[in-house]
Amino acid sequence: MTDHQIWPGFGEGRSRRLRERWAAVHKSVFAKLVTIMVTMAACLLLLVSGFFWLIVSPSLNTGRMYEAHVALLVVLLLVMAAVVLTGHAVLKRLLRPLRALSDGVARLSAGELDVVLPNCTRDEFGRLTDAFNQMVGRVREMIGARDQLLLDVSHELRSPVTRMKVALELLPDGEHRTRMAADVAEMELAFSCVFVRG
Repeated sequence: MTDHQIWPGFGEGRSRRLRERWAAVHKSVFAKLVTIMVTMAACLLLLVSGFFWLIVSPSLNTGRMYEAHVALLVVLLLVMAAVVLTGHAVLKRLLRPLRALSDGVARLSAGELDVVLPNCTRDEFGRLTDAFNQMVGRVREMIGARDQLLLDVSHELRSPVTRMKVALELLPDGEHRTRMAADVAEMELAFSCVFVRG
């Protein structure tokens, strides 16, 4: 029996969308944090309820109210310390991919174009890491294409510069020839810098 047979008006498309949303929530860092917080709150509620049921309510009849309050305070302090330490450990583990991504961004901004971050999660951080790795690959390809274009342009301009040098040799000596020779020398220097950089 399918979902739309059990609930009329609940079509297959709607069922599929709900399953997709549940899968997206299941992979979400936020959903994991909410699950951890709800679990810790439920444990705290169970501990306090159990403490009152097992320890405090029998103590009310015997007149040991002060000891019950002190014991409750100690239990609550221990539970709060456990919650804080557990929350810290879980958040540290969940945010590890974000720290790796931050290090990768710092390396990329320092000029390292061979940055590839390992992807160890399938949540938002995993998708962000994949997007970062793709971006680094595209930046590397664009810089390689730019360098190749500069090399090609430099190579193509060498022949006309050589012809200009030959034409300059045929011109009579003078101020005009000297300025043109300086311009040609400057162009040759620029082309040689492109070749050295490429």
